[in-house]
Amino acid sequence: MSVNLLVLVGRAGTHAELRFHPSGGAVCTFKLGTKRHRRAGDEVTEWHSIVVEGDKALQRNDSARRASELVRKGAQVYVEGRLAYRKGRDNDFNVAIVLAHRVEVLAPAPDKSPAPPRAAEPAEASRDGQRPPAEPGSDAPF
Repeated sequence: MSVNLLVLVGRAGTHAELRFHPSGGAVCTFKLGTKRHRRAGDEVTEWHSIVVEGDKALQRNDSARRASELVRKGAQVYVEGRLAYRKGRDNDFNVAIVLAHRVEVLAPAPDKSPAPPRAAEPAEASRDGQRPPAEPGSDAPF
């Protein structure tokens, strides 16, 4: 008996990219970073190449399309799959990849951009149509 099963939880290092084979099959790829703690007390980020292929047997590309829509850089992602090797550039070496059969986004990417300014709420009108008086200490002319 043998088992080739990987479970990874980490942060997406790239937005998922969707491509199509000439045969029409979809392939989604992205990088996933996981942290490893060393004895010295520091952390090391290890990068994994994730590949999600459409289901060829069912003639569907749902899994690859779904992953490409959900995975964004910085999102926390759960990946379940198997370890595989592909030929590297110039066929000189093998590259380890994770062929994923399950991808779930656990938490969306943190928003690092500043929040847009909120629109000012209109001042409440009193029953007679006049605006309420300004708060004490306010030098607003209206």
